[in-house]
Amino acid sequence: MSKRNKKVAELKAYRPNPVCSTKRFFKTEQEALEAADVGMLNNMNVSLGVYQCPSCLQWHLTSIERDTPQ
Repeated sequence: MSKRNKKVAELKAYRPNPVCSTKRFFKTEQEALEAADVGMLNNMNVSLGVYQCPSCLQWHLTSIERDTPQ
């Protein structure tokens, strides 16, 4: 692969995904975890987790379903 093609391939890998453009993102896992803690304190009925997005490489929040007692 030529240097130019390699450079273009690298740029495409970091192009923001339109799906991610509406999501809140955090630069570090720690920032995302802190935001999840605050979110769960504000609404005790929701559980939040974090994940690193494979598209934008930032950290996003996700809701986690709670086990409901039977």
